[in-house]
Amino acid sequence: MKTIIGATLVIAVLTSCMGERKKNERVIQEISVQNDSLQYVINNKDSIINDALLTISDITVSLSDIKRREGLVISQAEIGKVPKDQIKADLNDIAAILKEKNEQLKRLEKAAGQLSKANVEIEGLQKLVAEMTRQVKEKDATIADMLKNIDNLKEEIAKLNTEIVSAAQTNQNLTQTLEQTTNDLNTAYYIAGEEKFLLESGILIKKGAIGRTLAVNPDLDKTKLTKIDIRNVDRIEIKGKKVEIIGGFPTTSYSLEEGSGKKEINALLIQDKEAFWKNDRILVISYK
Repeated sequence: MKTIIGATLVIAVLTSCMGERKKNERVIQEISVQNDSLQYVINNKDSIINDALLTISDITVSLSDIKRREGLVISQAEIGKVPKDQIKADLNDIAAILKEKNEQLKRLEKAAGQLSKANVEIEGLQKLVAEMTRQVKEKDATIADMLKNIDNLKEEIAKLNTEIVSAAQTNQNLTQTLEQTTNDLNTAYYIAGEEKFLLESGILIKKGAIGRTLAVNPDLDKTKLTKIDIRNVDRIEIKGKKVEIIGGFPTTSYSLEEGSGKKEINALLIQDKEAFWKNDRILVISYK
């Protein structure tokens, strides 16, 4: 009898351990999947950002087209010579476009969320997505209301005319925000100077056990650097010796132009802008 009880206890303990092990394995697997997802976002952030910009641009164009189509429908209703079925078909076309834009916005919200979780913050992006979502939903509700009350469409025209004027202003604001967001995404900062000056100015710090490694100060004041649009810069003047490029800039993406003097460097030549600026937007060039 004691033997049976002992065996039962052993089996229970083993079963419990196996269950706990499986639970731990599931947790580890879930964490691994989450980490893989975040790493994917980090590795592909430029592609995700570019897709987001293209989507924003497409939605902005579509909203302008919807405004134009909506204006035509209102004009047709005012004239009163267009069959009701034709007006209904036109409104259904607009509704289909709005449905597609809603799906795009959902993907855009997901992309913005992924970037945020990966600590890739883009100033104004989430606000822009929220505003576009609000405008698309507002248009969707308007078109749905027009379809529901198509027999009384003329009575809605005065109200819609006011809304169109407001939407035109909103679209203009969205366009300006898109331009600003695009400019922000293509903004970088740089400075080229003697190592001693850069250290004394707090732009660079020394790291490592014996302080031989130069690194950009994490508390750097960007106002001390030159602000540039990376789309327009492919050459940065240096005029120094023993040049060191501080930051995560691939050596295959740039070259150094030699000067007339011995070991003198005239300039940094950026040969692959996308690869050069992919990992860092603060460039510090140190020389002696």
